[in-house]
Formats: sequence, structure tokens, C-alpha cells
Amino acid sequence: MALPTSVSVGVDKTEYSRYEYSNDTITATVTVLGGAPYSAEPITVELIKARVSRDAVVATSTTSITASTDPQTFTTSFELKNLVDQDLISLVRRGRYFVKAYHAATGASAGVGAGANGTITIST
Repeated sequence: MALPTSVSVGVDKTEYSRYEYSNDTITATVTVLGGAPYSAEPITVELIKARVSRDAVVATSTTSITASTDPQTFTTSFELKNLVDQDLISLVRRGRYFVKAYHAATGASAGVGAGANGTITIST
């Protein structure tokens, strides 16, 4: 079974807002390489609140890669207005966030953002 050895991730913008139609969705582009062919290899993308511990995951998306060649690229999106808890309270507030993509089995991972300290900004 082939496993990816490299993961990279990028986002489409540096600032987002759940109240602005043109800025309310974070689109992450992920590229996986180094281990083709792939057979349903899960790649996880997380939106993480930029805290000291970096463990406050706000949203997660997992995509399975099945392909015979390298590199493989896919996109995933986080619609900010839809990130709510069971009481319909928004999980995304004003501040800085990280986007991380990784393959759990190999530990291949990448974090992204632009601007200060490699973060993206969500404004109200």
C-alpha cells in the first residue's frame, strides 16, 4: 500500500467574514505526493483557532485520495456561516485561524495561512 510522504496546503484569501457573501467561505487547496498509487488514502483538513496550544479545531474535512500518479490536488471548503454548535451558536468568531492538512498514517502535514504569523483572519 502506497502512502503520501508530502502534503501541502494553500488558501484562496487572507481575510474572511461570515457576514460578507464574497468572503464567507474558506477554500483550501491541498496537494499530496510522494507515494502514488493511492488507494482511498484519507487526507484531513482542519480549521484551527490560533491559540497558543493550537488544539481548538473548529471544523474538519476528510477526503480520500485514489489515484495512480503524483501529484494529486483537491479542494475543500469551510462555509463560515454553517459552522455552528448544537445550539446554533457560531463556532467562528473574529480572530486568527490556521488551516492544517495531514495524512495521519505517515505524519505528512502542512499548515497554512498568510499574513502575520502564518494565519488567516476572520473578521465580523
